[in-house]
Amino acid sequence: MFPLGSVLFPGQVLPLHIFEPRYQQMLQHCLATTNEFGVVLIERGQEVGGNDIRSGIGTVATIIETAEARPGHWAVIAAGVRRIRVQRWNRDDPWPNAEVIDYPDEADDPGDPTRTLDTAQLWRSVQRRFQQVRALAAEVDGTAVDVVTGYANDPATGSFHLAALSPLGQFDRQQVLAAAGLHRRLVLLSTLLDDAAETLEATLTFGSESPEE
Repeated sequence: MFPLGSVLFPGQVLPLHIFEPRYQQMLQHCLATTNEFGVVLIERGQEVGGNDIRSGIGTVATIIETAEARPGHWAVIAAGVRRIRVQRWNRDDPWPNAEVIDYPDEADDPGDPTRTLDTAQLWRSVQRRFQQVRALAAEVDGTAVDVVTGYANDPATGSFHLAALSPLGQFDRQQVLAAAGLHRRLVLLSTLLDDAAETLEATLTFGSESPEE
């Protein structure tokens, strides 16, 4: 397991710089076996040194490419594959490790009275809101608007892609990762994008106000 200060989503690329001896050992073990390791968010604490508090939902990463940049320093490119739930943490010896199970999406209940849109409609709405947020962020930064198209059309994967590309904090990203089913994840992502849009709009409004003389 590799606890990090950021969330990894399925379908997201993860570049790593590995230099701690324990993670160098873990890397060699992974390369000799499955090419996979787990990633979880550090909720409190630091990446280096241990003694951190970790999230219970994470992502399996598969190693795509490795290179030893210099002795004791490895450049690694990995990619998120699927979600996992931690059942139990073991001792961090010789590296962090845990007993985990896969955490697939739960089946959505079409009879849920809280559903105001079907999944396809909600996915289209989330995509529109995402592009609006990107446009607002570009306006705040004073940069050109870039319309993002390089995400999966399938909402099960695409929702993770949009969460990774959105201006969300790590704890919001963790909520998206941990959402039990696709519809719940889309509802949550829609709410978080609405919040992000409000914040960006407020920044534009207050930033455009002239100071009183």
